[in-house]
Amino acid sequence: MTAPPFGYSPELPLRRPGGPKTRPALSAARLPGGIASSLRRLRGLHLRLSLCRITLAPGCDSRLTPIDDRSLIAEVANDGSLFVIFIHPQGIDDVEAESGLGARLEQSLREHGAQLGALRIAILHCSATAIDESDATLDAVIDLPSRPLLRAGGRAEVVSI
Repeated sequence: MTAPPFGYSPELPLRRPGGPKTRPALSAARLPGGIASSLRRLRGLHLRLSLCRITLAPGCDSRLTPIDDRSLIAEVANDGSLFVIFIHPQGIDDVEAESGLGARLEQSLREHGAQLGALRIAILHCSATAIDESDATLDAVIDLPSRPLLRAGGRAEVVSI
């Protein structure tokens, strides 16, 4: 077996059963265009990010709407979920970022009339240098199990997975 061509992840097999089209690229139906574009621009920079996917609990008849917060990059996907990118400020670790992100999301979503008790969130902290061309990071965010945004006391709690 030879080394993979330049630019390909060494973890991925060189050949896939069924040919090169067996793993389709992440479709626009799963990831909003603005989020994908932002991640491409951030890719390779030495920044710490939180990638979030916010969904409604099963059986909830509400809809998520775009939020307006200067510290968040957010967009609603075709499936109704809300994707959010939060760039960590310098000197802030993941735990502090979770706390700040939870408070911002709670405030922004409350202002838009979202049913906070029905919201579920999946969050992934990563370095922008870890975002790769194979979309493995994005697949990880989409496949993460979600947790309730609010804990029993009614305050936001973002869970790192």
